[in-house]
Amino acid sequence: MSFDSHLQTAFNEYRGITFRARLLKEQGEVKLEAIVDRLLRFLNREDLVGPIYAAVRELVQNASKANLKRLLFEDLGIDPRAEQE
Repeated sequence: MSFDSHLQTAFNEYRGITFRARLLKEQGEVKLEAIVDRLLRFLNREDLVGPIYAAVRELVQNASKANLKRLLFEDLGIDPRAEQE
C-alpha cells in the first residue's frame, strides 16, 4: 500500500497519523507536506497548506535540533542546567 493510500485510509477512518524522523531530510519533507496537504484538503482548507506546512516544518526542524543537542550534551556529560563557574 502506498503512502498516499495509508494517508487516505487514516483520514477516512479518523485514525491518528504518526510521523517519525531523526532529521528532516528531503524525503521526510515530502511526506510531511503530503500529510499537511491531505489533512487540509480533507478539511476543505487548501488555502492554508502553505503557511501551515511552513510552521509545522519549522517545529519539526527545531525539535530535531533540540533532540540532537540533548543527545550531544548527554554523550559529553554536560548538564545544560548547571550554573556557569
